[in-house]
Amino acid sequence: MITAHISGSDSIEPQAQRYTCNVEAGSRPQSSAAKLFCRARFVLFLLIALVMPRISAATTAMIFCNGDMGSVNGLTASQINGLRASGMTTIVVFTMGVAANGDFTYGGVICSNGVYVGPSNWGALLNQCRVKPSSVTRIEMCIGAWGDSSWTHIKDRIAADGTNSNTVLYKNLLALKNALGIDAICNDDESAYHSASAIQFGKMCGAVGLKLTLCPYTRPTYWQAVKAGLGDICDAVYLQCYDGGAGNNPATWNTYFGGLKVIPGYWDWERDTTFLTKMQAGKNAGCTGGFYWPSCTGCNPPADANGMKQYADWILKTFNPTVTPATASEVVGGEASFTVDFSGEDWSYQWKVVRGGMTNDIPGATTNRVTLANLQLTNTASYFAVLSNATGVSVSSAGSLTVSSLPAAVNGVIASFAAQTGLGSVATNFVPTWNVRPGSLIAGQLPNTVGSGNFGFYGASGALSVLTDNSFGWLNFWPNVGGSPSEVTCGTVSGGAGQFVTYHLGGSDNGYTLTNIMVYGGWGDAGRDQQAFTIYYSTVTSPATFLPLRSVNFNPANPLAVQSATRTTLMRSNGALATNVVAVKFDFTTPPAENGYCGYSEIAIYGFPTLPLALPTMLSVNFQSGDDFIVNVEGLIAGRGYLLQSRTNLSSGDWITEWEFVAAQPTMSLTNSLNHSGEKFYRIIGFQ
Repeated sequence: MITAHISGSDSIEPQAQRYTCNVEAGSRPQSSAAKLFCRARFVLFLLIALVMPRISAATTAMIFCNGDMGSVNGLTASQINGLRASGMTTIVVFTMGVAANGDFTYGGVICSNGVYVGPSNWGALLNQCRVKPSSVTRIEMCIGAWGDSSWTHIKDRIAADGTNSNTVLYKNLLALKNALGIDAICNDDESAYHSASAIQFGKMCGAVGLKLTLCPYTRPTYWQAVKAGLGDICDAVYLQCYDGGAGNNPATWNTYFGGLKVIPGYWDWERDTTFLTKMQAGKNAGCTGGFYWPSCTGCNPPADANGMKQYADWILKTFNPTVTPATASEVVGGEASFTVDFSGEDWSYQWKVVRGGMTNDIPGATTNRVTLANLQLTNTASYFAVLSNATGVSVSSAGSLTVSSLPAAVNGVIASFAAQTGLGSVATNFVPTWNVRPGSLIAGQLPNTVGSGNFGFYGASGALSVLTDNSFGWLNFWPNVGGSPSEVTCGTVSGGAGQFVTYHLGGSDNGYTLTNIMVYGGWGDAGRDQQAFTIYYSTVTSPATFLPLRSVNFNPANPLAVQSATRTTLMRSNGALATNVVAVKFDFTTPPAENGYCGYSEIAIYGFPTLPLALPTMLSVNFQSGDDFIVNVEGLIAGRGYLLQSRTNLSSGDWITEWEFVAAQPTMSLTNSLNHSGEKFYRIIGFQ
């Protein structure tokens, strides 16, 4: 069985049944039909094997459990739970020694002459780390370290005793495996570098059911020889890319091991961005994972639950195909897009949707971007991509979409909200998948008046031109900067941020009819990703008087405190937002902003010039036979809309629309063939 484990999703487990045909001694010879059937089954197996796609190797996220992390005292309930929830797939207990007499030691003797004498509960505690739900699937014991003589002692013991099952090393390996339930021994030889004995010891590991992994930082010819001598017994190479191995290039080391890709690792001395740079270099070299050496001096344990999860996330999000946004919320009738980014060879894509426990292909979604238009409530689901090429199949992370009903209007104005979240990576800027709709009345325009305050806190540029550049831009994760140069900071007086912006709408004697207003914002975490403002407008008749249009107070769900992008859309429930508008003001002081101020990336105002009323210049009636008559209208404006309305009492009652039409020419005759009883009054109404 070949299994690809994908973080946050179920594993894919294609399997082929192997058919065998045996003729035991003394049994009846098989008939020709039986032999033919056997051959047919064998051919069936071959066909299944040929058509089954190869699954790319699962991503490894490994952590060295040094200090007290892997000991009985260090494996507290909180530490075990932290490892289980960390996202790390492999833990390596650092480090076990081998004494000159062949005893295994870890703070004291733990295996002697084939008998496990270590703590009786150690195996149970270690294996609690991988009790589901847990990301941990593999546990290794490391032998060796800088200045450690274990591999010299192993060489000497093999020279003296050999490698059969009666030797102390063999028996201690078996006792260790049975007592602790580990999966592999990690070779961190930093002194002996004797390939013949390392290969012999590795074969003993294989004989007792253990794998052997390598952890080099120098001397590639030694490690090449060990891997070549062990074949499949060695299934991982953990390349140290820090300290003495700081200059190691994963691409170079990937050429040493017959196709087995190294797993680069880095410590946390230089912290965030350097770690991610090292992981990205490994991904670019074709590696399949990374490891983390927690080097916190004086910390016990060196890595806490938050630290383990942070570094595991960085590894997994570097090496797995990732979908952005990680989460999205939209309203009915809207549109949502997801993209998947994965470097390397050319890929074919198939997007899938997970809804109600069922997974289905999305027809036609075969590029790295899928767009879902005219959203309905049923589009609430998770979306991921399956990537395939000649080398195998890879499954992306999933992005979740929540679709909500359009909210009710307040004073006739609907405010609908959308949000997207990023991956929480300081190495990858989050670019929302929204396309800013073109045609804004203020595109490329600076505000005519601005309030006092700082529009450029925490990496935000403060350049008000970004608000109308027809682009959202990007958001950075908070450990780097809270905002980005493609946004500005607006908020309350106490927050010290920019307080308001006002845009004048020129070029139309009658002002503008506003149809939609869209405001984009966000932040590098959950601290300032709210939208909080009130919109005002003024008209041609009183340009200095600003009338309230609608207040907005939207704080999106962001429980992981990652990059968060927001969008507010204002529209009228019936008709236009406002007419004859000459200026629009955005006041960010009311309602109060989250933590004093928030980030904004784009403001767009949509509409068209307000036209004068399309009043006809003449209206007359020609009576016909019976109750029919003809209404003659002159002075119409071609292309403008009109209503023929009537009512029975000129001083009271509602006007009833009998016909709505668009004028094709300046004059028109309308025949009314209704049966009229009593007196009726008629009028023609012109509108935009």
